[in-house]
Amino acid sequence: MRNIILLFILSFLSGAATQNDDEQAMQLEIKEYALANVDTLVDIGCQDGEFSREIARAYPNLYLLLEDLENYKLCTKGGTNCMTVNTKKQVTKKFKNSKKYPNLAGRYTFITGEIDSIPLATAAYKRILCRRTLHEFTERTKMVKELKRILSHDGTLTIVEPEPAYPNQLDIFCNKKYIPKKEMLEIFKDLQLQTVKTITYSNGKMNIYNFTK
Repeated sequence: MRNIILLFILSFLSGAATQNDDEQAMQLEIKEYALANVDTLVDIGCQDGEFSREIARAYPNLYLLLEDLENYKLCTKGGTNCMTVNTKKQVTKKFKNSKKYPNLAGRYTFITGEIDSIPLATAAYKRILCRRTLHEFTERTKMVKELKRILSHDGTLTIVEPEPAYPNQLDIFCNKKYIPKKEMLEIFKDLQLQTVKTITYSNGKMNIYNFTK
């Protein structure tokens, strides 16, 4: 009995430590976005809004335009068991005020997007984020063109993507190929977007790209 209790305690502590590590990693990444003087952030492919909520907590004066498909697939590792989730409901749930996340209500708008288009005005937004989403798009070039279209002439587009550990590595959740750094830079160069800065972090596993027109 004592061993069972000990195992339960160790399991609980391990889970808490993992959660703290995840939150710390998110906060370090968000710092790299440098959003202190930004009033509005467009988050393309926000999924359930969990990461967007962390951005809102880090920058209390920031307003978020959250965009995604009406529904997204939530899959276990390996993409074997999947369920369809209503995106707007999940975002609304994540953005409720709580003790840990106060003052979130009224600081975001959720916009339903399309597979190959973004329903936002042309050249209207100075800061756009597309985090861990670009590799999921089937019509990748179309979506990059859309990101370029809505970006203002003095704006910055931030793309966050995992760096594949080996050729043709698949995302274990969506079963789509990750985009190597070289290929990523070529995509944006071909569409005449300028690379401002590239940051590699998490022991080389993730890249943050900043592009301008």
